[in-house]
Amino acid sequence: MIAARPREGGHPGAVSAHFLHSVDGSRVLLCTEWTSAEAHQEAAEAGDHDEGHELFSGTPGVRLTHGGRFRLYRTLR
Repeated sequence: MIAARPREGGHPGAVSAHFLHSVDGSRVLLCTEWTSAEAHQEAAEAGDHDEGHELFSGTPGVRLTHGGRFRLYRTLR
């Protein structure tokens, strides 16, 4: 994945990406952060995810879930 990342910093709306793996190493979750839902949609429509998607979908044992969007419901002070 590191070799496949964009050299120019990627889409301007991308903030970060985190790979989280289970303690036993059997599962990995990719969590990405965007400045807005619109920025993520623009990146998808521009094909900015295509190379990463090809890499994941071609890796043995990987099951794509096609994600979901987390929306902050409430915060505490």
